[in-house]
Amino acid sequence: MQRHASDRAGRKPVTSLAVASIATAVAIGLMFWARDAFQIRTLPERVMEWVLVFVPPRP
Repeated sequence: MQRHASDRAGRKPVTSLAVASIATAVAIGLMFWARDAFQIRTLPERVMEWVLVFVPPRP
């Protein structure tokens, strides 16, 4: 027997919002942990470092 989309309509929006919020918090936590543990830099940080290599400081 096939399940229809209407079968899932019984779920409360609050439950979906709670699950999405928890997943978002876990993803953000893992991102911050990876940046701290492995010293991963973001793209803007890398570009700034690259620019500073080629742009001389002002006298």
